[in-house]
Amino acid sequence: MPPALWSLEGAAVTPRFPPGDIGGAAYFEERGGGLAAYDIVSGRRRWRGPAVREVWGGSRPIALDTDGTVLFLAAANGAVLKRIKADADRLLAVDRDTVYVLDRAGEIRALRSADGTQRWHGKLPVPGPVAAAGGHGLVTVVSATGAVAALSAADGARMWRYDISGADRPAPDTEACRPAMSSEAVVLGGGAALTALAPRGGGRLWQLAADERAGFGEPTATGDKLYVRDGAQLRAVDAVTGKAAWTVAAGAELAPRPGPLVVGAGVHAALANPELGILAVHTGRAAAQYVFAPALASAAPWQGAAVAGRVVWQRGSSVSALPAM
Repeated sequence: MPPALWSLEGAAVTPRFPPGDIGGAAYFEERGGGLAAYDIVSGRRRWRGPAVREVWGGSRPIALDTDGTVLFLAAANGAVLKRIKADADRLLAVDRDTVYVLDRAGEIRALRSADGTQRWHGKLPVPGPVAAAGGHGLVTVVSATGAVAALSAADGARMWRYDISGADRPAPDTEACRPAMSSEAVVLGGGAALTALAPRGGGRLWQLAADERAGFGEPTATGDKLYVRDGAQLRAVDAVTGKAAWTVAAGAELAPRPGPLVVGAGVHAALANPELGILAVHTGRAAAQYVFAPALASAAPWQGAAVAGRVVWQRGSSVSALPAM
């Protein structure tokens, strides 16, 4: 197992949002409640930002204030560039130039990333709770009930709807599972089957049954490959054909979310029992793998993110950065 680049204490014990990437720096919620960004190589703090309850990173970071205001932040220093009063309940998804917000009235608001102006708004197309992802000119919204609807990113018009069949639906007590956007498909996980839908029309392209009773977790797409947990297995699947590329037995059940993190030649997935740590597998040599399991007092689950070619994992107040494989 390669040594961590750095590890530190001082993150929020029960964070309101997972770590992520802002402009190539690792961000997370500090113990005092503020957003902070740390250099991914040295582990030194770059800046401190406002106290927020949700963040989407990248080169144009977006955050949600405690009163439902959407904050547009500067990636370089965390300064608030613009505040948009949206009565937002949560940040739903982002794509290349739009952030999608779910407001407290149950409507989706599409805001331009460049200036925060509203592109469109409309009612939630499926019953909540929901998860969503942007891509292929759509924002695809998935309900925990198994209903899926794709809206036009341009104007919010409903383009298609798909209903996951009863046997393949997620368990009724689970959260909605965020869809993955491969180069060719919208991919649904979170139940007894992994299903790929055509972005145009929503027709089913292929479906893969889970091997294990616990079923699939949240899938991750990278080009024409998908990576997903299937109970106690980590699986790589061809996103075009739905055929399995390789399967690795984890030795214990993997967490259904977050979806596997793909960094360099490695796929990293958290185990459901956080004390067992993180499984890392080489994408080209599935036999090359290791487990990262530091001894920590926290009972919190692992939350992670890919940051500038490295992997950042948080469990309670502890944050560690790992190199790529």
